Amino acid sequence: MIPVRSILVFQISLALGVALHAANDDSKFLLPDVFDFVQLSPDGGHVAMVERPVGGDVIVKIAETDNFKLDLTHLSNGKGGHTDVTGMRWLNSQKLILTSNLDSGNGLYVFSLGDKYPERWKKEGKRSLLTTIRGTTRFIVKETSEDGEPEWSRLVAYDAEKGESSAETIYEVKSKTLEAFFDAEGKLRLVKKTGGEGETEAWFRIGDGGEELKLTGLQPWVRVFGVHGTSSQVVAAGDFGGDGSSLVVYDIDADKLTKTLTSNSLYSFGDYGDVAFDATTGNIAGFHLQGFQTQSFWLSPKYQKNQQQVDEILVGSVNRILDLSLSGDRVLVERTFPMLPRQVCLVQHSLKSVYVVANGGGKISPDEVGTNKLFNIPNREGDILSVVVTTPSAFSDGKAPVLVWIRPQVWGGLDRLEWSPEANYFAASGSIVIRINYRGSEGLLGPLAADKNTKDGVSKMFRDIEDVVEAFVAAGVADPEKVAIGGEGAGAWAASYAGKLSPNRYRAVLCINGVYDMEAALDEKTGNDARAGVDLPFASSWSGMPREDVLSFQTVSDIETYPKFAFVCYGKWSPGENTAQATRFIKTLKKAGTTVKPYFGDWYGAGLDGVKRFEAFDRAQSVLKAAFK
Repeated sequence: MIPVRSILVFQISLALGVALHAANDDSKFLLPDVFDFVQLSPDGGHVAMVERPVGGDVIVKIAETDNFKLDLTHLSNGKGGHTDVTGMRWLNSQKLILTSNLDSGNGLYVFSLGDKYPERWKKEGKRSLLTTIRGTTRFIVKETSEDGEPEWSRLVAYDAEKGESSAETIYEVKSKTLEAFFDAEGKLRLVKKTGGEGETEAWFRIGDGGEELKLTGLQPWVRVFGVHGTSSQVVAAGDFGGDGSSLVVYDIDADKLTKTLTSNSLYSFGDYGDVAFDATTGNIAGFHLQGFQTQSFWLSPKYQKNQQQVDEILVGSVNRILDLSLSGDRVLVERTFPMLPRQVCLVQHSLKSVYVVANGGGKISPDEVGTNKLFNIPNREGDILSVVVTTPSAFSDGKAPVLVWIRPQVWGGLDRLEWSPEANYFAASGSIVIRINYRGSEGLLGPLAADKNTKDGVSKMFRDIEDVVEAFVAAGVADPEKVAIGGEGAGAWAASYAGKLSPNRYRAVLCINGVYDMEAALDEKTGNDARAGVDLPFASSWSGMPREDVLSFQTVSDIETYPKFAFVCYGKWSPGENTAQATRFIKTLKKAGTTVKPYFGDWYGAGLDGVKRFEAFDRAQSVLKAAFK
């Protein structure tokens, strides 16, 4: 019998080729999505969105869906100023509720169609928008105490017609930790909070008279999406004793699970599930599973029909319904593509029309990018790893340079079969880019789970990376003399450590805004931010990993041999301890005989964006080209 590993390696060699194409103006591949909170008004008459252009001021865009005439709404007090929108929701078809950090904390704003500037109700304080109440002009926000103050959280209801003076506190606790869910009529039904002094978090049902009952069957780590209509039921996700993770309907009055909607043994619904509620009834319409690819499952016949109609119109993309007008004729759809930036489109069934509301990323044509495919590669234990492979746009038989790219949060999130700015940026110059969903990636279950608070759990990701690289070399796709690894943030640390583990495997290591000194990361006595915004969970005091195990992942010292080329960049305005460890890392690599190109960019910590990001990646690209000559 032919081993599974050999069959998959053969499949790789058939599916991929060599790219010899270099794109002009590669920086456009790095342009991020500049839009967020794209929403359709209940009557379908307007679309609202927040635009965050690179280097520009944040504004709200509102367009009439009949002619898409734009109205630009500036979020300021009339005197200009830069801001960000942290929450936005249609209250009804004429008003938007927003929270914005233009002022101290998150200011509260009410915007009416036709106004140039929103009306500012609250200037200071920390607040988030929780819900609007269908059929009324009421909405509810959560407010929390400022840092340094005694901790508290409260739920405040407002009426947009009555103004700021309508504020009514409906719930309050002496803690910053509070989650709250309301039924369709705006009645508080469920909260998660600390039960009392020294107690852990728990879910509490709120009765009709305000009485509270602690739930024992709904565990605090379970994620709740919302109340299922006006009933006593909520939709929740987590481990309910079944096969892996489940999405369920839970009765909070009876404190028991009433129905399992679906289960998945590969990844957690709590991390990757997203429930959609019917705007008309408030009941669950369906759910999205955002794993390696996005899948939508509709329980509502109305949404099922809309999904079918949308898929017939918008081909070549995964189509996720974001919003549906009350009439059902107008549908707001997010389109994700394997090889192009995402779009948000408005589909109008009666006119059989499609209008692109928002385009993500730069202006890129299909002939400028290659394929993006998902492969299943077994590691040495036989566990199947999902690997996303991005190839350049021109192909021929033979071997190609390969770059393994590690996501900034290392274990946070998944690499999906969709557009990646970084992967396509490097692929534009001729490299095959490999992104690996190694063991321990957030939300992966079963054999793909790993305890990142142990030395072995952290080490599993590096073994998986090596196994995938070996598979591509064995398949005759990767040129064994032209393999590099790189990453950003915590991914830069992972790339630096992979280079230390396997100096003969990689030709180059690209480190952008990384952390390299585990001792500095552990030492919290200095008051300096040695990580400068880079998250390394295993090096945190709460992880429980023994100090000697944490220090075993050091890369600023104990390096005798290292890959031939390296790129190391960081913000020159970062905390002194952060820049010091990067400098020591550079000296260590030079001592090991590595040709290092350092770059001290004009930014702080991990805050690399806009033109600064283009400059850093351009320099990293030059190192890659030198290594692959």
